[in-house]
Amino acid sequence: MEHPFRTGETYRNRDGSYEVEELDGRRLVIRYTDGRRLETTVKLQARIWRNILSEEPIAEQSKPPAPQPETKPHRDRRGRKFTALQDHDFQLGVAGTSWRAKTALGGLLAREMSAITPYEFESHAVYRQSRVHIARPTFYNAEAKWQRAKFYFALNSRRAHFGYHVERSDGPMDDAWDWPGFLSVVEAGGALVRRVEAAMHDLGLAWSVWRDAASGLALVARVELTEEGLLSWAGAEGEDAKQVTWPAFAARLNRIEPTPSAHVFLATGIAKHEAIAAGVEIVEPVTTVYRALLPLYTASTGKRSPGRSRD
Repeated sequence: MEHPFRTGETYRNRDGSYEVEELDGRRLVIRYTDGRRLETTVKLQARIWRNILSEEPIAEQSKPPAPQPETKPHRDRRGRKFTALQDHDFQLGVAGTSWRAKTALGGLLAREMSAITPYEFESHAVYRQSRVHIARPTFYNAEAKWQRAKFYFALNSRRAHFGYHVERSDGPMDDAWDWPGFLSVVEAGGALVRRVEAAMHDLGLAWSVWRDAASGLALVARVELTEEGLLSWAGAEGEDAKQVTWPAFAARLNRIEPTPSAHVFLATGIAKHEAIAAGVEIVEPVTTVYRALLPLYTASTGKRSPGRSRD
């Protein structure tokens, strides 16, 4: 595995500078300047280090901020208790599970997204569901989570699923809703849609469209990218797959009858045994998907952007 680390040398992450104390295959033990020690992974810290280095040329071109008094490095404890998903985590309910907590996988995903992007992210466990939302705090309302676009991670009995999620109501949607922003992105096409296409191709992502039903969510259609760059809309009720353009895809989404809401996901997943075996490194494939879809997420919420990087 290629990485920049050498024992005894100094690097930094979003928590501050650190010295590499131990380097053993994929395992890394680091010591911060305030004496804290952390056991982490080479892959995770290498990604953060590369992102910090890539940001420096941009920072050098901007006006330096006013001097600030020195403070102790922020102790970000999100995800510190997570070691791996367990067999009993893979259920529709949440009894006896803890992976959604801010100190477990939920918090670790938010922490990693905060480290590898210019934005701050938080995790939100969904009440009584085996699901967690990862979102920028400025653009998320825990009391009306259905209004906002978000990243998600969910488990069922067989798989872990993760990606982007946006919802539509059957009633009027004011500026608090992200659905209009999302739909305008899909309708417009252009460079942002090309990035979504690239993510679908490279990461094996597919759209799925659902609506509320008495027994839960009912699948409306699954939509995949074709080799021609079009979308293949396969209805769940025996409808033959049909190739559609992005504007036609948007039009179909707009014709869905929410009862009372419709759900659109752009996501992928991994099998239960693979998710468990990945341990802490499950954050790698998950946040790779999140980061690839970050332009779609920020465009969906962009009409309310506060105009700054950190929330």
